[in-house]
Amino acid sequence: MRYKLSGFLSWDATIQMALPVQIALATSLLALLSLEFEKVIQSNCNLPAIACQSVSVDHIRSWFYSLTKERQVLSRSLLQSCDVL
Repeated sequence: MRYKLSGFLSWDATIQMALPVQIALATSLLALLSLEFEKVIQSNCNLPAIACQSVSVDHIRSWFYSLTKERQVLSRSLLQSCDVL
């Protein structure tokens, strides 16, 4: 499941998906990884070294930083409110 969700977030067509769909993908992936969104997007944060988790984290970061600033603010507020931990 993690692999498929990561694939969707890294796929070029993700950018063409509606923002709520993108946020739902990120939320699902974060829940599977049991990680907090803010920790994931901080590049200097020490995260699990498990290879599949590392790839998923990289996909979430890449997706987030590819968004416009407005969408980053909206996504950040929604994803922080959905933190599962």
